[in-house]
Amino acid sequence: MRLFEGTIQDFKDPVDIYKALDKDSWKLMNILVEIEPDNDIFPIRTKYTEKDSEKDSYNIGINYVTYKGSLYYFLPDILASKLLTGKTPKIKSAIRFIPEGIQEDLTETEIYGVHVNPKEDNLIKVLVERRQEIKQEMKKVSKDSHEYDVLDAQQKALKILNNSTTYGIYIEMHPKDKEELNVYSTEEFETEGTFESTGTFFNPIIGANITAGARLLLAIAEKFVMDKGEVHAYMDTDSIFVPPHLADELSHLFDPLNPYDFDKPILEIEDGMEDIWFYGISSKRYCLFRKEGDKIVIPEGKKLFYKLHGLGHITNPFSMELKEGDQWHKRLWEDILKVHFHPEELPDILEKYENYAVISKLAVSTGTILKRFKKVNEGKELDEQIKPFNFMLVGNGAKVGKDGEIVKPIAPFNKNPQVAVENPFLDYNTGNMLQGRDYWKPLSEVFLEYIDHPEAKFEGDVGILQRRHLKPKGCVYIGKEANKVEMQELERNKVETYLDIKKFHEWVLSLEPKDSRAMGIKDRSTLKRIKDKIMQGEKLNYKHGTVKVLVDNFT
Repeated sequence: MRLFEGTIQDFKDPVDIYKALDKDSWKLMNILVEIEPDNDIFPIRTKYTEKDSEKDSYNIGINYVTYKGSLYYFLPDILASKLLTGKTPKIKSAIRFIPEGIQEDLTETEIYGVHVNPKEDNLIKVLVERRQEIKQEMKKVSKDSHEYDVLDAQQKALKILNNSTTYGIYIEMHPKDKEELNVYSTEEFETEGTFESTGTFFNPIIGANITAGARLLLAIAEKFVMDKGEVHAYMDTDSIFVPPHLADELSHLFDPLNPYDFDKPILEIEDGMEDIWFYGISSKRYCLFRKEGDKIVIPEGKKLFYKLHGLGHITNPFSMELKEGDQWHKRLWEDILKVHFHPEELPDILEKYENYAVISKLAVSTGTILKRFKKVNEGKELDEQIKPFNFMLVGNGAKVGKDGEIVKPIAPFNKNPQVAVENPFLDYNTGNMLQGRDYWKPLSEVFLEYIDHPEAKFEGDVGILQRRHLKPKGCVYIGKEANKVEMQELERNKVETYLDIKKFHEWVLSLEPKDSRAMGIKDRSTLKRIKDKIMQGEKLNYKHGTVKVLVDNFT
């Protein structure tokens, strides 16, 4: 790792989409850049608050950012901003990562008939090209034959292998027990929190470069559409929905970057997109459909023509009604579109969904979860107890219990989850056994929440939305976010934050009673008691009570 001052100057010069598509330029982009953003467009993770709501959550949006301090991005993100804004961000320094030598213990191997020498071959290129060969072989044999099934299994295995070795392994983290930590980032400080050990192949340089490169490709596509005087309907991790007359030209725009030995566009045109309509609610909540007279038709095929964000963790409520392979989410999207075009049908649709509960599936995968079933397991034979890695059903709470907390139903697993609604269940919070449909959240509420879900990352309500202009006051250092959806529902797990304890203590000691009252801390003695603990060196609980209120206001 060394300071690099060469090619970064080249990228300060005017950049258009064709310069950004130069294959040789991409080989020079493994540069980490320190910038001071001033109304530049960058990916930023922050708490986006939903409009007309107090709900907020950490999320990533690509928005205008102005910040007094330094932020670090890899060069592809710098170029993406320059393409979209027309100006070069203020660069303070740049570090280029230069590989040296070859790992000595690399060994040659064979994967599905292809010889791979890791000292000479690009593994990903070899695997992608082999998968393409297999797919071509599949076209020559009958789909009903054993040979076709074998080839299909091989190409799917190669796809999984490619997906797992091109990104995930480079950012693999394993949260461990809480302990005292030293954090090294744009700042260095001491804190306490969950230690995150790295996976075997962890390499943040590669991981961050991959995502930055993908964002640059999408920025090139967006700039192409802008230059044509058009707009895109939506953009996802690896796709963009553009006016049909631009699709072919845009697809071939990326041909100069194709690293493979076969002729296939990097940005492929999806089949079955003729006369297609787009309906979007918010980020990752959209559906593609056709209008055949007064009838709404969602196409079927290998590709899903709708996003399941916010619904994926819910078990199929219609499991006893739909045929095997049918998607219940498609039925919900059909009703969403029906309500849009025929609002008068909303009461009937809500009445239909009122009869189904919102239920998720949970694996007893941690000791914390297992402890909740201690009362249920008492006095039972082992074969009747809830054991590690058993599956359970989890209900979204809809009723407050005697302790003032929302009751969170837990029930034994059943292939027809809806039967749990009529049977006794365990309250995850208290361990008490309860029964009653009114404890289970009806699907009708989810339906209403889904169609009214506001967009948090962009400005606007209807039509073409605009990027937000963000002015962060500071950085919050966070940890691994890949908590299970069902556990977030059960325990409201928030993102692990790493608090600069020294700065926090200094800030608390500087507070006056009027400051704490503005935060909702009415009793001045409470603030004094916390200050006394700090001055006496006593340990604070940063996750609960008044201290947590102070932490939230500090961050």
